[in-house]
Amino acid sequence: MAQSPELLFEEIRRDRRIDPSVLGWQLAPRYKVSRNTVVEVLRSLVPKKCKMPEPRTSA
Repeated sequence: MAQSPELLFEEIRRDRRIDPSVLGWQLAPRYKVSRNTVVEVLRSLVPKKCKMPEPRTSA
């Protein structure tokens, strides 16, 4: 089930608010993300914007 990054951020933060003793490495497998992603979620308010590839030029 793919979900938007905003919803994922909200769910991870909600779990952390409910149980502050839960650690990042415990949340990561629950949401199938890396520990670094969990750290980023808990430090920032909004997810990073995805980089858009530069348009290809016609040859």
